[in-house]
Amino acid sequence: MTVEGGPLQASALPAAPAATAEGGKNLQEAVYKSAVKPTTKKPKKDTTATEPAEPKTLDERASEKMEECLKKGADGRKFGVSLESLEYSGDLASKMLEFSKKMETVYKKLQELRSSGSTDEAQYEKMFSIIDSKLEWFTKAEALHVQTTQVFKNMSPLTVI
Repeated sequence: MTVEGGPLQASALPAAPAATAEGGKNLQEAVYKSAVKPTTKKPKKDTTATEPAEPKTLDERASEKMEECLKKGADGRKFGVSLESLEYSGDLASKMLEFSKKMETVYKKLQELRSSGSTDEAQYEKMFSIIDSKLEWFTKAEALHVQTTQVFKNMSPLTVI
């Protein structure tokens, strides 16, 4: 009885083996005089109700684009300045700085449109398309900036490409 695997093995409480879950329940009923219901997890209900997306107003879209202009323009300026110090960065540094200036210009034009209360959708769409095209370029240039800085970090001063 006190051997390994026995019901009274060293440092173990007395145990009676039950072959199935039903047997375990019956054994527990016999010992404790009350049945314990096995817990089953209920599937979670999807609490997020999908609501139909309302079209954004011209002012809301302009506000989002202006915010994006400021953020990406600042990133472009930061990348441009950091690339200027690299000898082999080519014209990427100057193009990043030009991008930053263009984002600032477009931001100011959108700000003027909003402050004047303009509802001319054509003017807004023109600014939005400029922003989208510049941001597309910036995404590619940003990836190139990351590659360029990694290459130059790994080079020693005497490395020749």
